Amino acid sequence: MSVVQFNNIYKQFSGEYLLKDISFTIEDKDRIGLVGLNGTGKSTLIKMLLGMERIDPDLQNNIGNISMSNTTKVGYLSQNHNFSDEMNSVYEEMLEVFIEEHKLWHEIQKINSFLAISEGEELEKNLELLSDLTIKYESKNGYEIEYRIRQILTGLELEGYQEQIIKDLSGGEKVRVSFMKLMMEKPNFLMLDEPTNHLDIYSIEVLEDSLEDYEGTLLVVSNDRHFLDSLCNKIYYLDENGLESFNGNYEDYKISIAGKGNEESAEKQEKKLNYEEQKEKNRLLLNLFTAYVVKSVEGKRTTEIQNAISRLVKGKTVLIIVTNVYTKRKNTNV
Repeated sequence: MSVVQFNNIYKQFSGEYLLKDISFTIEDKDRIGLVGLNGTGKSTLIKMLLGMERIDPDLQNNIGNISMSNTTKVGYLSQNHNFSDEMNSVYEEMLEVFIEEHKLWHEIQKINSFLAISEGEELEKNLELLSDLTIKYESKNGYEIEYRIRQILTGLELEGYQEQIIKDLSGGEKVRVSFMKLMMEKPNFLMLDEPTNHLDIYSIEVLEDSLEDYEGTLLVVSNDRHFLDSLCNKIYYLDENGLESFNGNYEDYKISIAGKGNEESAEKQEKKLNYEEQKEKNRLLLNLFTAYVVKSVEGKRTTEIQNAISRLVKGKTVLIIVTNVYTKRKNTNV
């Protein structure tokens, strides 16, 4: 079953076409990695799917269209955190997903308080109203809200965070809370725009594990090859010539490109991913190095940090690698 269809889509900026005659279909349960060089329109394409960017006409003034199944419920994890209020606790932020259920619960409590002082017809009226509200609340699984919040908190390893204030969380924790809030809404089509950017290793692993269990349709823009290899069963490559689809994960895409003799585009993409990956790896190593030094000075165990660094450098001498990265960054002031 088709979830989304793009038909002959054009998009221009300042008189120049960024997207030209883009057509593709996303099927139910597809797990698509959208890749391409910077500036080729990946984020714009997602914004068009969300209705945040309009479709432009082609040179003959024809306008394409985007059709979406009426059973599709979209969830979007952007690079910006869209919290209702950063002064909310994590639990309060989660309750924002259940505004209607929350109102119903307050109505139920209000009617309950009236029962003790109601008599005769007024009592009967309140009992009938209470029955109607309770049935409506149950139909929305209102009594399961607490359980669902605790369950997702546990799944994203955020137990004990319910009372934490959003603004006090780390970047990685904020992404996990944003993702948790998104999953509470039960989308069946999930779009992620560079979800691993600026995350620590632990948060990336938690996010990856959660997405592996996700049963819906997935569209992700990412430069993280491991992330794409772990989660995707299709790769869409976008460039100035249009969009091309490949079955399999990112490694399969590279093999397919090489087999078609189109090494140039693959090499450009590979260089981009190598650069982005190394830049992100250096950032993570610096953060880990700082934590290592602090814990060492405080006389605390550093085993977990050393293990995390080892995963990044794949068995090379940990402190030598980290020190080299730290020294290089300090000298170049990057």
